Amino acid sequence: MSQSSGAGPTSPAVQPSQTASASSAPRQDASAQAADYEAEIAAIEDDLLGEIERLRREAAQRERALIAERDAYRAQLQFATDTKAWRASVAYWQARERGLPGALSLGGQLVTYLLRVGYHLGAPYPLRRDLWYRRHTGKSYQRYYRMLGASEAASATPQSSAADPASVRKAVGPDVLYFPAHSWEASDAGQRRLAGQFARAGQRCRWLNPQLATAPAGEVGEAAARLVDADASVRGMARVSIEEVTLPGDGNDITMKPIFRRTALRHALAALMRYCFAQDLREVVCVVQHPGWAPLVEALRRRYGWKVIYDLANELTSQGPLDAPLGAPLQAMLAGCDLIIASAPAQREWLLAQGIAALPPIALVTEQMDAGALGDRVRQLYGRATIIVVTYRNFDKTWLMLKSVLEKTRYPNYEVLLVDNGGEPAFQQYARAMAERFPGVVRCIFNGENLGFAGGNNVGLRAAPDSDYLVLLNDDVIVT
Repeated sequence: MSQSSGAGPTSPAVQPSQTASASSAPRQDASAQAADYEAEIAAIEDDLLGEIERLRREAAQRERALIAERDAYRAQLQFATDTKAWRASVAYWQARERGLPGALSLGGQLVTYLLRVGYHLGAPYPLRRDLWYRRHTGKSYQRYYRMLGASEAASATPQSSAADPASVRKAVGPDVLYFPAHSWEASDAGQRRLAGQFARAGQRCRWLNPQLATAPAGEVGEAAARLVDADASVRGMARVSIEEVTLPGDGNDITMKPIFRRTALRHALAALMRYCFAQDLREVVCVVQHPGWAPLVEALRRRYGWKVIYDLANELTSQGPLDAPLGAPLQAMLAGCDLIIASAPAQREWLLAQGIAALPPIALVTEQMDAGALGDRVRQLYGRATIIVVTYRNFDKTWLMLKSVLEKTRYPNYEVLLVDNGGEPAFQQYARAMAERFPGVVRCIFNGENLGFAGGNNVGLRAAPDSDYLVLLNDDVIVT
């Protein structure tokens, strides 16, 4: 009796723990199963989206091939039907089919042709030019030319306000897309430092928020931009252009996710491309601080050929000790970029000790370095381009061309080579003034005689033996 009474209280004390452990096991199994199902569904979704994207690319390539083939046949047909012999033969056979009315129509066409020839031979060029502008624009030649901002072009001199070299403001490029590890508010001064230096140089800078928005179901998401409160290193500049851009996606922080989901990547990439087109961001350098951005940055590189720079500013704060090993995503990102920027010598030595096989160039950009030195390092990533412009007694248009090229071109490594075919002394004086104002960007060659368009271009081509790209531009072109 004493044993049974002593055993009674002890058996209920053991049963609750056994019941708890037995009930927790199914819950753990269920949560593990749910996680496996979610991963399996995500993998199936990614595979299906990848297959859809592959089929879409193949269809687009086939469509482009068919369009090219159609255009080639159209060009051949257009070439044949644009000849005077073709038009004359068509008019002749139509006249034969219609009898006397056709013969009268053919005679009328012949009279019209003779009148047109007489007009071109007898009417002076200024009169024909003015009539052409009135017919196509509703304005006279002088009024239309004045509308383009050339009100003083006909009498422009280096001393006039219209053609004053001091009035030209050269565009600074390239534009900068920043792919940071944190939002603008969550980042520190060290992580913002490089963006401040780009902005200080006058380049347009966009800071992408790693926290993606939730894309609306069944709709195309758009990028949302807002001006950020610049810190002391950026405030006080003449032209501050730093915006934080939030892209649509799956609502997650891409720096906290192991992969960039295909659905989020598709939404973010489409929205970013539309944003860049609307903001006229054409020549862009991508500055990356976290490898989570790699799929988006690689897609932009493939599509537009934009340069990629990796900024190690985040590695000092997030990696901890400088001797910590690199992760595989970061190692792949570093090996695939065009330039790596370190802010301290220890940072550069730490990176060199990682043993990456194909390591890009490493630039040491300290806080004391000015924006010009940083611009020089970025400029070295681009091939040298020479824009050759041959001009002869066309001052009223050439200065407009040069002004538009300098104010609209954001490609960082180029020069404009003016080849003057023995023209006006006023233009030569203006060209020298522009070369002094923009050294290394504007260069002049003055021929003693008019060598013609081909001869002038040959002189310019021989004067640019080290250029990677050569552009032949007419002197009456206004670029946008």
